[in-house]
Amino acid sequence: MSDRLFAGESLGVGKALFSHNNKYAFVLQPDGNLVLYPNGSTHALWASGTSGEVYAAVLQQQDGNFVIYGPSGAVWASNTNGNQVAWLVMQDDGNVVIYRTDGIPIWATNTDNPGPLPMPGPSPAFCCTIVYGQDQGGGHLNQTIHEPNYAQAASTCENIRAQHGAAGYQVSSGNCP
Repeated sequence: MSDRLFAGESLGVGKALFSHNNKYAFVLQPDGNLVLYPNGSTHALWASGTSGEVYAAVLQQQDGNFVIYGPSGAVWASNTNGNQVAWLVMQDDGNVVIYRTDGIPIWATNTDNPGPLPMPGPSPAFCCTIVYGQDQGGGHLNQTIHEPNYAQAASTCENIRAQHGAAGYQVSSGNCP
């Protein structure tokens, strides 16, 4: 099972990308619809809306465009051509994202799950902030992970950093943002 497609790779009918934590699946269904599901559920979080015909494949093209191809050609695209794309990934948070080679996200399903709502009042935790790169304005693109202890925070951050080629991470404790 893989969680990503690199430039030039494809996903065939009936095949899926699974998040590393196995909670989400991004599936090219036999009806031609590309759908994101919580793994084991029939409730779609996102769909391409391309059902109705049998499609050959989904391709993460070298030019950066993510395209669904049918018998007569392209039927859906992410419109991200013109970018040097490193990969498309089915993330553990339920979001499917296309990243450029410099680590900047350029397309997403916007289905990330923030998790359960926090309890009222501050609660000490260990946080890991992952730095993916810089946005167009020069600021950093960050993701903060909350874990119950330092070891888990450091381990989670290192795994995500390695998976996504992030620039680095920092673990802190206290009332996390």
